[in-house]
Amino acid sequence: MSTPTTPSPDFPSWFPSALVKELRQGLRTLSFILLLSLFPAALALFFLFSFIPDPTGDGTLISSGVCNSIFWTFLIFVVAGAIPFRALFSIREELESRNSELLLLTRQTSGRIIMGKWASFMAQALLIIFICLPFAFIRYYYGQINLVQDLTAISFIYLACGILTAFCLWASALPLLLRLATMGLLFLICSTGLSLFSSGLEINLFKDGFGMGLLRTAVILTDVFLVIRTLLILAQRWFAPIAENTFAPLRKTLLPVYASTIVFMLLILDSPSLVKSIATVHLIFLWLYSIFLIVIELTTPSSLLPIHVQQMDEKPARWFQRLFFLPGMPGVFFFSILTAFLIGISGYLFHLMEHPTSSGNGIQSILFMICLTIFGWYAVVMPALVLKPAWKRLKNNTLLVYILFWSISSFFLVLLISMEGYLPLLPGSTFFALLSKQEIATFDTSGFFIFFALLELMAAFLMMGLSNGEWFATLKKSLNSRQGGEKQEDGAEQP
Repeated sequence: MSTPTTPSPDFPSWFPSALVKELRQGLRTLSFILLLSLFPAALALFFLFSFIPDPTGDGTLISSGVCNSIFWTFLIFVVAGAIPFRALFSIREELESRNSELLLLTRQTSGRIIMGKWASFMAQALLIIFICLPFAFIRYYYGQINLVQDLTAISFIYLACGILTAFCLWASALPLLLRLATMGLLFLICSTGLSLFSSGLEINLFKDGFGMGLLRTAVILTDVFLVIRTLLILAQRWFAPIAENTFAPLRKTLLPVYASTIVFMLLILDSPSLVKSIATVHLIFLWLYSIFLIVIELTTPSSLLPIHVQQMDEKPARWFQRLFFLPGMPGVFFFSILTAFLIGISGYLFHLMEHPTSSGNGIQSILFMICLTIFGWYAVVMPALVLKPAWKRLKNNTLLVYILFWSISSFFLVLLISMEGYLPLLPGSTFFALLSKQEIATFDTSGFFIFFALLELMAAFLMMGLSNGEWFATLKKSLNSRQGGEKQEDGAEQP
């Protein structure tokens, strides 16, 4: 008789195989070994000089303030700079060596591969932070050190490392120009963080009470989770086979966050201004995140396969999922309408929250918000619809061309704004013209803005229908084959 196998007590069996593989490879790289050895050695040298008296005068060779600045400089640039920079080359190495197919043959899903890479870099960053803790405690001999603020600052640096590492994993397979822009962005973020620390920025989430501290912490963690999950799913697409629908989980992540935010705003309409300020910051972040997500989805070339439709048939509310969660331009198009609708509702609630006694809270403000939402949606969607016929030629350069289009278009928009005019059907022109109105009460409900909103809405639908005939044909064919299969099954069941 064969005896049942027992789990191995070895360390690698405790974690997923993809994570173990990335940890083994990452800990052996020369770059990580140099970081792990040179970083604490340099800190030890500077801290040693901070205790040696200066023979030429009072004090020590290195003052406590300089040593404190060196500590934060090293920590920020190593954890939030060097670790994400190493992630910027990890996926490209796998794709250029064509190891992705071999990894998928080992029954590793694309999600596990990316999650293993990200968790490996985060474990390396955590190891570096643990090595820095003795130097952090040595700083308390200098005095005037806030333990809670330092721990909060280190936590923020670690969260920034998580976001930047996920971003670099996704950006590692982008075109060279965008990767160079990512390197510059990393340096800019690290320099900005260092300047904030140098200016004596006070980080205290609980300065206004325990309840407000919990609210701030919950909002920050929610936003960080949303960004990291989005970037990891985007990075997952570099390994995912064409039959895998990575668009559905990415879009489904946004909806519950918007729903909870709208409910939260309904509950705090009469709350103190401090709660409203936290909600305002979260809402602005959510708007920017939504625009980023829609732009990335619109500029990611994808095609609809019958298996994608079959996967939606097996899930509840299949018509809703077919409309908003399928790959291809029409799926992104309808999802962008849903997202714009949520942005419009949250924007109207924001107006009610900021101006509860305003006279423009009736039909005038509603029409203003509807027109503003349509103009903003058109400005984001229409350039991508124009680029849709060139998807096969542009390949992975669609996002770069989209950014180039907006760079050129912004010149004409600035020219029109300076002339106090606008040009309908030009993306962004009517949006900025309507946004320039200082008060909603000045919005004319019988003016041309409502007509232009309907005109741009019809133009976007027309452009989407003309450039996506293949998508609708695939969807119709899949639905007809499914209905034919159901009829055959019903006929076979009859005597």
